[in-house]
Amino acid sequence: MTYDELVSSAKSIHFETQNIYKTCSLGYILAMKTISIRDLKAHWAEVERQVRNGEVFEVLNRGRPAAMIVPPRPRAVLKWDNHLATAVENTGKKAEEVIEYDREERW
Repeated sequence: MTYDELVSSAKSIHFETQNIYKTCSLGYILAMKTISIRDLKAHWAEVERQVRNGEVFEVLNRGRPAAMIVPPRPRAVLKWDNHLATAVENTGKKAEEVIEYDREERW
């Protein structure tokens, strides 16, 4: 959704954003919007909706970049085929005994 489409679809919400383009460390060009902290606080629900839909915002504090709000990456499912083979063997001691033994030198 472009900025113009957003403005036309949400006439009641007025906050300033600018489309900017930055080159990230990998050489990709990122298209993002800028928003002041004041406008972010006032219109958090709308900004959150846009971020969920893939938008990236750079938050400005007194005109200087302070933070970036980006959509979350999907969580990867941990695949651990033989997890029992790498588990620590049971020594037969209670957890409190192990903790006591570990703390003896420090207490």
